[in-house]
Amino acid sequence: DWSSDVCSSDLTLAKDLKPVASVCLVIGDNEYEEQCVGDGQYDAFVKAIWKIYDQLGKQRPVLTDYVVSIPPGGK
Repeated sequence: DWSSDVCSSDLTLAKDLKPVASVCLVIGDNEYEEQCVGDGQYDAFVKAIWKIYDQLGKQRPVLTDYVVSIPPGGK
């Protein structure tokens, strides 16, 4: 069973810098942490998750129940 739960995540956005996501996943009985830069916060978050799964040699998960919200004025 390769289902996972997010034990923590931190998304950082600073002027003139690319967004960064730090993600901790619980997979089975183990915790895995990664940090990635992305074109946006969502991109950085997904890249961090993919990096964990790639390092484990497992197929990347398919997100089936999620919502992406962009604040007013965002692109």
